[in-house]
Amino acid sequence: HDRDCNCLLDIIRYYEGEVIIASDCLYEYISDKYPEIPIHASVIMTAQQETRDKNYYDLLSQKYAHYVVHPDDNFDRKLLNSIKKENAEILVNERCVFACPLRKRHYESISEEQFREVEGEKVHFSFLDSCSFIPEYKQYYTSRRNVSLSVAEVRDLAREGFTCFKIQGREG
Repeated sequence: HDRDCNCLLDIIRYYEGEVIIASDCLYEYISDKYPEIPIHASVIMTAQQETRDKNYYDLLSQKYAHYVVHPDDNFDRKLLNSIKKENAEILVNERCVFACPLRKRHYESISEEQFREVEGEKVHFSFLDSCSFIPEYKQYYTSRRNVSLSVAEVRDLAREGFTCFKIQGREG
């Protein structure tokens, strides 16, 4: 019943655009009302998933036009070699560390801040202040691996058949 969002979906359909979502409810709605709009699974979906294996990624691959591989899984070559590469997106520059226990909250807080900003509220939840690894300067005091991929790692993944790389950008 959200008039503004339906108007946006009409515009996206008209211009043959695509959408990125993190909600099964939105997937069902868009698939039903706007079946010609390709739907991508956001990294938020994989961040919310406890178990990510070949079967999980196969389901995403079948259901979505594209899906984002969880940043931690970029280092699991056995898993990466087992999934369909045609519509997998590799997130190149995730800011946090491998196996961050708060990553799900990272994405949720960023989404909430963006939503509030669209609504005209300028709010900063300062959630990331409670994370031991973001902003990045906190990582200088740990030996834990940042999950941003190096140029060599991106080249290796491209050689292995991945063609879609996502550069995260939320600030100017």
